[in-house]
Amino acid sequence: MDVERFTRCESGAGEEGVEDEGMGPIDLLREALKLVQDPYHIATFACIHMVIVVPATVMVLVTQWFVYEVVHKLVLEPPQPPAPWPDMWLVALIYVALWVGGLVLAVNLDAAVYFTVGCMYSGRSVTFRQVIQALPGLWRPLFLTAIWGNAFFVALGLSLFVAVNVLTTFASMLILPVPVFFVLTVALGAFVFFIINTTLQLACGVTVFEGVTALDAFARALALAKNQWSTALGLLLIEDVPGLVLSAAFTVCVLSSLDGASKLLLGSLLVVPASFFRTLSSTSYALFYFSTKACHHEPIHFPAPSPASQFEAGYQSLAALHA
Repeated sequence: MDVERFTRCESGAGEEGVEDEGMGPIDLLREALKLVQDPYHIATFACIHMVIVVPATVMVLVTQWFVYEVVHKLVLEPPQPPAPWPDMWLVALIYVALWVGGLVLAVNLDAAVYFTVGCMYSGRSVTFRQVIQALPGLWRPLFLTAIWGNAFFVALGLSLFVAVNVLTTFASMLILPVPVFFVLTVALGAFVFFIINTTLQLACGVTVFEGVTALDAFARALALAKNQWSTALGLLLIEDVPGLVLSAAFTVCVLSSLDGASKLLLGSLLVVPASFFRTLSSTSYALFYFSTKACHHEPIHFPAPSPASQFEAGYQSLAALHA
């Protein structure tokens, strides 16, 4: 890990009051690849990937498939009488169960990856067993933070839905052409999504390493993100966008005219790259948290009785760790 750069920023190198630009998105990506391929921790990351990341990715794809079935098969193409209409309360219950299950897996994913990166960053070796033992104390506060993050995403989705319906209803009264308003609405939605996604990822780091949760974690994350938005945008384009492309590819697979077995095979194949990008993205954002802390010249402390008390303070390279 390029800890020298972190320590240089954190120690306040340079003129007083001048913040370092930090590591760029390519640098963070390289460091993330080094971490997941570190020979002393590759088994830990492999277990995290197989036990947590892959199920979380599968849950996302299953939820996506379920939404497609509900929207396209029941709403856009409702069954003709006398075919029975499904119980919508049951449909809603299934969706909520899938959503909660996916959220729990996603929270455990971030907790496991952030904890592992934190141990490596503080100069400690960590096994998968230690990661599992740490999860009960990590996922509960992270779940509270993630709930607020998902609430922001839901609010964004509802706002876009209302905006599109307003544009459709009052199209004749608009000053600009409808396509222009539509593009502006989508652009604004993408911008807000970027802000929420970045602050949520940093808020996860704040929760794990500083013990701050919920809205306070988001406020702290916004402060850390100051002057770091270009790096966050680079991470979004390099790692998150490919994941969205794979998600879109899964939708195309579901919409295709292939038989069920072929769709299942293609969907299973998409899990491999999608889960890899998920691991890489979470690792990069954990490093991004440390980079923002260093660039603001903030030392990292792990106060007891926070789960972060399992870390040791200090910045040591991986080479020094195994020397």
